[in-house]
Amino acid sequence: MTLEQTIIVAITTAVLTLIFQPIINYTKKWLDVEEDKEKFQREYSFEQLKELYSFLYAIIAQSEYVRYFFNYADEFDKLPFIEIKNKSFKQSIDLATGKVETKEFSAEDVITEFKKEKIAELVLEKRQFALQDLLKLATAYRFVHEYYTKEDIEKELLNKFQNEELLLIAKIVKHVVKEYNRMLHDCHLKFEQQELDTGMMNMEIVKSQRP
Repeated sequence: MTLEQTIIVAITTAVLTLIFQPIINYTKKWLDVEEDKEKFQREYSFEQLKELYSFLYAIIAQSEYVRYFFNYADEFDKLPFIEIKNKSFKQSIDLATGKVETKEFSAEDVITEFKKEKIAELVLEKRQFALQDLLKLATAYRFVHEYYTKEDIEKELLNKFQNEELLLIAKIVKHVVKEYNRMLHDCHLKFEQQELDTGMMNMEIVKSQRP
């Protein structure tokens, strides 16, 4: 290689370096930022799963198993969430009159505590881990839940509360099922694509175990 060729190669290399080095640096910084964003999203999704969404998903799983067990599979619109109630009765005698009084009360246990109101309470308690949509839904549900069973309010208003209650709990159920699976995906863990797409819990694992 002649001196002239050597000089040309050196100048060309210097020019190309000046042109492409900023692009290379920018690309590297962009990739680093994207990597940091992905890492943050993965870590935050894991915290959301651990602190809130796994528990909510478990509450819904009990409801969905009860739906399957009692053959309510086609009634999601009417029964988006199924609660179990355990009612007991206590009798007492008024010694002055001899009259027997029977009082009904609800007995709380590990099964009955998995209820709709519990979902709203848990979301608001762990609000720092809830997505915006779930916070809105849970806050609205808490308001509606206070009134949707009260028979002493005007009938038209009562119907509105009851309709809203059904719509809100259905939205909450679908939101939790979808986001639970999205967070699993973000954490590179096994998830259900069908649940992510539809918001409906897949109970095939239970069905497959029946003789």
